[in-house]
Amino acid sequence: MDNDDKKLRTILHVDLNSFFATAEQQANPRLRGKPVGIVKAKGRTCIIAASVEAKKFGVKTGSDVFEAKKLCPELILVNADFDKYADITRRFIKICKSYTFICEVFSLDECFLDLTETEKFFGGVLNIAFDIKRRLREEVGEHMTCSIGISHNRFLAKLGSEQVKLDGLFLITEANCYEVLDKSSLTDVCGIGHGLGKHLSLLGINSFPQLRLKSMAFLSDNFGPFWSVHLYNISRGIDDSPIVASVDLPDA
Repeated sequence: MDNDDKKLRTILHVDLNSFFATAEQQANPRLRGKPVGIVKAKGRTCIIAASVEAKKFGVKTGSDVFEAKKLCPELILVNADFDKYADITRRFIKICKSYTFICEVFSLDECFLDLTETEKFFGGVLNIAFDIKRRLREEVGEHMTCSIGISHNRFLAKLGSEQVKLDGLFLITEANCYEVLDKSSLTDVCGIGHGLGKHLSLLGINSFPQLRLKSMAFLSDNFGPFWSVHLYNISRGIDDSPIVASVDLPDA
Protein backbone atom coordinates (compact mmCIF):
# COMPACT_ATOMS: atom_id res chain seq x y z
CA MET A 1 0.00 0.00 0.00
CA ASP A 2 2.08 2.90 1.21
CA ASN A 3 5.69 2.78 0.09
CA ASP A 4 7.95 0.78 2.40
CA ASP A 5 10.23 3.78 2.92
CA LYS A 6 7.34 5.94 4.09
CA LYS A 7 6.14 5.93 7.67
CA LEU A 8 2.54 4.82 7.92
CA ARG A 9 0.30 7.59 9.17
CA THR A 10 -2.10 7.29 12.08
CA ILE A 11 -5.51 8.62 11.05
CA LEU A 12 -8.65 8.72 13.15
CA HIS A 13 -12.16 9.30 11.80
CA VAL A 14 -14.70 10.28 14.46
CA ASP A 15 -18.40 10.20 13.55
CA LEU A 16 -21.14 11.24 15.97
CA ASN A 17 -23.94 8.67 15.99
CA SER A 18 -27.31 9.81 14.55
CA PHE A 19 -26.22 13.33 15.39
CA PHE A 20 -29.32 15.55 15.12
CA ALA A 21 -31.63 12.96 16.65
CA THR A 22 -29.20 12.08 19.43
CA ALA A 23 -28.74 15.78 20.20
CA GLU A 24 -32.49 16.07 20.72
CA GLN A 25 -32.53 12.97 22.92
CA GLN A 26 -29.66 14.47 24.92
CA ALA A 27 -31.62 17.70 25.42
CA ASN A 28 -34.91 15.95 26.21
CA PRO A 29 -34.57 12.72 28.24
CA ARG A 30 -38.21 11.85 27.45
CA LEU A 31 -37.14 11.16 23.87
CA ARG A 32 -34.44 8.67 24.84
CA GLY A 33 -35.05 5.10 23.77
CA LYS A 34 -37.83 6.22 21.43
CA PRO A 35 -37.92 6.50 17.63
CA VAL A 36 -37.28 10.13 16.66
CA GLY A 37 -37.36 11.77 13.26
CA ILE A 38 -35.97 15.26 12.71
CA VAL A 39 -37.66 17.60 10.21
CA LYS A 40 -36.50 21.08 9.22
CA ALA A 41 -39.77 22.65 10.37
CA LYS A 42 -43.37 21.75 11.13
CA GLY A 43 -45.16 20.66 8.02
CA ARG A 44 -42.02 19.63 6.14
CA THR A 45 -42.35 16.24 4.51
CA CYS A 46 -38.77 14.95 4.62
CA ILE A 47 -36.87 13.31 7.48
CA ILE A 48 -33.40 14.91 7.71
CA ALA A 49 -32.19 12.65 10.53
CA ALA A 50 -33.41 9.60 12.41
CA SER A 51 -32.57 8.19 15.81
CA VAL A 52 -31.03 4.76 16.26
CA GLU A 53 -34.42 3.48 17.40
CA ALA A 54 -36.16 4.84 14.28
CA LYS A 55 -33.54 3.36 11.97
CA LYS A 56 -34.41 -0.11 13.25
CA PHE A 57 -37.81 0.33 11.58
CA GLY A 58 -36.24 1.39 8.28
CA VAL A 59 -36.63 5.14 8.79
CA LYS A 60 -33.60 6.98 7.39
CA THR A 61 -32.38 10.35 6.20
CA GLY A 62 -34.41 11.40 3.18
CA SER A 63 -37.45 9.31 4.11
CA ASP A 64 -40.82 10.85 3.36
CA VAL A 65 -42.66 11.62 6.61
CA PHE A 66 -45.79 9.79 5.46
CA GLU A 67 -43.80 6.68 4.53
CA ALA A 68 -41.75 6.93 7.74
CA LYS A 69 -44.96 6.96 9.79
CA LYS A 70 -46.14 3.85 7.97
CA LEU A 71 -42.87 2.10 8.83
CA CYS A 72 -42.93 3.35 12.42
CA PRO A 73 -46.32 4.59 13.69
CA GLU A 74 -44.73 5.58 17.03
CA LEU A 75 -42.26 7.93 15.32
CA ILE A 76 -41.90 11.25 17.16
CA LEU A 77 -41.26 14.21 14.84
CA VAL A 78 -39.04 16.98 16.21
CA ASN A 79 -38.25 20.30 14.54
CA ALA A 80 -34.56 20.80 13.89
CA ASP A 81 -32.64 23.20 16.15
CA PHE A 82 -29.49 24.08 14.22
CA ASP A 83 -28.17 26.43 16.90
CA LYS A 84 -28.18 23.51 19.32
CA TYR A 85 -26.36 21.29 16.83
CA ALA A 86 -23.74 23.97 16.09
CA ASP A 87 -23.01 24.36 19.80
CA ILE A 88 -22.48 20.61 20.17
CA THR A 89 -20.29 20.59 17.07
CA ARG A 90 -18.05 23.33 18.50
CA ARG A 91 -17.54 21.34 21.70
CA PHE A 92 -16.93 18.17 19.69
CA ILE A 93 -14.29 19.92 17.56
CA LYS A 94 -12.63 21.36 20.65
CA ILE A 95 -12.20 17.83 22.04
CA CYS A 96 -10.76 16.52 18.77
CA LYS A 97 -8.35 19.43 18.37
CA SER A 98 -6.87 18.85 21.81
CA TYR A 99 -5.00 15.82 20.40
CA THR A 100 -3.62 17.35 17.20
CA PHE A 101 -3.54 20.58 15.23
CA ILE A 102 -4.20 18.54 12.08
CA CYS A 103 -7.92 18.14 12.58
CA GLU A 104 -10.23 18.33 9.56
CA VAL A 105 -13.90 19.12 10.18
CA PHE A 106 -15.51 17.00 7.46
CA SER A 107 -19.11 17.85 8.43
CA LEU A 108 -21.06 18.94 11.50
CA ASP A 109 -20.68 15.47 13.00
CA GLU A 110 -17.41 14.16 11.54
CA CYS A 111 -13.74 14.91 12.07
CA PHE A 112 -10.53 13.44 10.69
CA LEU A 113 -7.47 13.57 12.97
CA ASP A 114 -3.89 13.03 11.84
CA LEU A 115 -2.22 11.68 14.97
CA THR A 116 1.01 10.51 13.34
CA GLU A 117 3.20 12.91 15.29
CA THR A 118 1.11 13.37 18.44
CA GLU A 119 -0.29 9.99 19.49
CA LYS A 120 2.89 9.27 21.48
CA PHE A 121 2.03 12.14 23.84
CA PHE A 122 -1.30 10.56 24.78
CA GLY A 123 -0.39 6.91 25.24
CA GLY A 124 -1.17 5.79 21.69
CA VAL A 125 -4.08 5.97 19.30
CA LEU A 126 -6.33 3.54 21.19
CA ASN A 127 -6.03 5.60 24.36
CA ILE A 128 -6.97 8.69 22.36
CA ALA A 129 -10.01 6.95 20.83
CA PHE A 130 -11.36 5.82 24.19
CA ASP A 131 -10.60 9.23 25.69
CA ILE A 132 -12.61 10.98 22.98
CA LYS A 133 -15.56 8.72 23.74
CA ARG A 134 -15.27 9.42 27.47
CA ARG A 135 -14.93 13.17 27.05
CA LEU A 136 -17.82 13.30 24.60
CA ARG A 137 -20.09 11.89 27.30
CA GLU A 138 -18.62 14.01 30.09
CA GLU A 139 -18.18 17.34 28.27
CA VAL A 140 -21.00 17.26 25.71
CA GLY A 141 -23.66 14.94 27.10
CA GLU A 142 -24.00 11.50 28.66
CA HIS A 143 -26.22 10.34 25.78
CA MET A 144 -23.78 11.38 23.05
CA THR A 145 -21.83 8.58 21.36
CA CYS A 146 -19.52 8.27 18.38
CA SER A 147 -18.04 5.64 16.11
CA ILE A 148 -14.30 5.79 15.47
CA GLY A 149 -12.26 4.29 12.66
CA ILE A 150 -8.48 4.01 12.90
CA SER A 151 -6.13 3.34 10.00
CA HIS A 152 -3.13 4.62 8.06
CA ASN A 153 -5.15 6.78 5.61
CA ARG A 154 -8.39 8.73 5.54
CA PHE A 155 -10.26 6.38 3.19
CA LEU A 156 -9.70 3.36 5.44
CA ALA A 157 -10.27 5.34 8.66
CA LYS A 158 -13.72 6.38 7.42
CA LEU A 159 -14.44 2.84 6.26
CA GLY A 160 -13.46 1.67 9.74
CA SER A 161 -15.90 3.96 11.51
CA GLU A 162 -18.69 2.54 9.36
CA GLN A 163 -18.06 -1.06 10.45
CA VAL A 164 -19.71 -0.73 13.87
CA LYS A 165 -22.27 2.03 13.74
CA LEU A 166 -23.34 2.56 17.38
CA ASP A 167 -20.51 3.69 19.68
CA GLY A 168 -18.11 1.58 17.63
CA LEU A 169 -14.34 1.40 17.37
CA PHE A 170 -12.66 -0.39 14.47
CA LEU A 171 -9.04 -0.67 13.39
CA ILE A 172 -8.06 -1.35 9.77
CA THR A 173 -4.44 -2.40 9.26
CA GLU A 174 -2.43 -3.57 6.28
CA ALA A 175 -3.17 -7.12 7.45
CA ASN A 176 -6.98 -6.91 7.46
CA CYS A 177 -7.46 -4.21 4.81
CA TYR A 178 -8.56 -6.50 1.95
CA GLU A 179 -10.79 -8.54 4.25
CA VAL A 180 -12.72 -5.41 5.28
CA LEU A 181 -12.86 -4.02 1.75
CA ASP A 182 -14.10 -7.28 0.31
CA LYS A 183 -17.03 -7.39 2.76
CA SER A 184 -18.02 -3.83 1.79
CA SER A 185 -20.32 -2.83 -1.02
CA LEU A 186 -18.66 -0.70 -3.70
CA THR A 187 -21.25 2.05 -3.43
CA ASP A 188 -21.20 2.06 0.37
CA VAL A 189 -17.67 3.44 0.56
CA CYS A 190 -16.71 7.08 0.38
CA GLY A 191 -15.43 7.80 -3.12
CA ILE A 192 -17.78 5.75 -5.29
CA GLY A 193 -21.09 7.49 -5.94
CA HIS A 194 -24.23 6.14 -7.60
CA GLY A 195 -23.18 7.11 -11.13
CA LEU A 196 -19.75 5.54 -10.86
CA GLY A 197 -21.23 2.47 -9.20
CA LYS A 198 -23.72 2.05 -12.04
CA HIS A 199 -20.93 2.32 -14.64
CA LEU A 200 -18.94 -0.35 -12.78
CA SER A 201 -21.97 -2.63 -12.59
CA LEU A 202 -22.60 -2.34 -16.34
CA LEU A 203 -19.05 -3.63 -16.82
CA GLY A 204 -19.74 -6.58 -14.52
CA ILE A 205 -17.77 -5.13 -11.61
CA ASN A 206 -19.81 -5.46 -8.42
CA SER A 207 -17.22 -6.06 -5.71
CA PHE A 208 -13.76 -5.00 -4.65
CA PRO A 209 -12.18 -8.36 -5.61
CA GLN A 210 -13.62 -7.97 -9.12
CA LEU A 211 -12.35 -4.39 -9.32
CA ARG A 212 -8.82 -5.43 -8.27
CA LEU A 213 -8.69 -7.91 -11.13
CA LYS A 214 -9.00 -5.14 -13.70
CA SER A 215 -5.80 -3.71 -15.14
CA MET A 216 -4.97 -0.04 -15.13
CA ALA A 217 -5.26 -0.10 -18.93
CA PHE A 218 -8.81 -1.46 -18.71
CA LEU A 219 -9.79 1.11 -16.08
CA SER A 220 -8.21 3.93 -18.07
CA ASP A 221 -10.07 2.92 -21.24
CA ASN A 222 -13.40 2.85 -19.41
CA PHE A 223 -13.06 5.60 -16.80
CA GLY A 224 -10.41 8.03 -18.02
CA PRO A 225 -7.15 9.18 -16.41
CA PHE A 226 -8.51 10.42 -13.07
CA TRP A 227 -11.12 7.84 -12.12
CA SER A 228 -9.00 4.91 -13.30
CA VAL A 229 -6.27 5.82 -10.79
CA HIS A 230 -8.86 6.48 -8.06
CA LEU A 231 -10.56 3.11 -8.58
CA TYR A 232 -7.26 1.24 -8.78
CA ASN A 233 -6.10 2.80 -5.52
CA ILE A 234 -9.22 2.45 -3.39
CA SER A 235 -9.68 -1.18 -4.45
CA ARG A 236 -6.31 -1.72 -2.73
CA GLY A 237 -6.91 0.59 0.22
CA ILE A 238 -4.44 3.19 -1.07
CA ASP A 239 -5.08 6.85 -0.25
CA ASP A 240 -2.35 9.47 0.04
CA SER A 241 -4.69 12.45 0.46
CA PRO A 242 -3.76 14.65 3.43
CA ILE A 243 -5.84 15.63 6.42
CA VAL A 244 -6.39 19.37 6.00
CA ALA A 245 -6.64 21.34 9.25
CA SER A 246 -9.93 23.23 9.56
CA VAL A 247 -10.94 26.25 11.57
CA ASP A 248 -13.71 26.05 14.14
CA LEU A 249 -17.26 26.93 13.26
CA PRO A 250 -17.77 30.71 13.56
CA ASP A 251 -19.27 32.00 16.77
CA ALA A 252 -23.02 32.53 16.61
